[in-house]
Amino acid sequence: MELLIIDDDVESCQLLEKRLEKYGTSTFAADGKAAYELFLKAHQDANPFAVIFLDIVMPEIDGHEVLVNIRKWEEAHLEPEEAAKIVMVSAMKDTKNIFTSVKEGCDNYMTKPIRKQGVIDVMQKLGYRSNS
Repeated sequence: MELLIIDDDVESCQLLEKRLEKYGTSTFAADGKAAYELFLKAHQDANPFAVIFLDIVMPEIDGHEVLVNIRKWEEAHLEPEEAAKIVMVSAMKDTKNIFTSVKEGCDNYMTKPIRKQGVIDVMQKLGYRSNS
């Protein structure tokens, strides 16, 4: 399974990659603009990301805007069941960001710090089991 991790913090990316290694292969983007381009290229190459982990606070384009752009593209080009699962990952625990993310189409919301059991729980909620 292809996974996309979008976060401008390298350590967060590496930690999340480690937590996800039993689920599939991770690709990284450090900002929203690069992430959206990777998302489009993956579809162009017929190898889309199954799950996207998306930080909210990033340079270029923030996570909310990336989420909206991805969902708009998917709505125009894919059947609903083909859409990526998107998990917002943020240190922000306020209800405004959580509700905004859900309204914009995220499938789940995780708060930092990223814990192993938290990743397992989210992946199970999304219907995925580890490869081992």
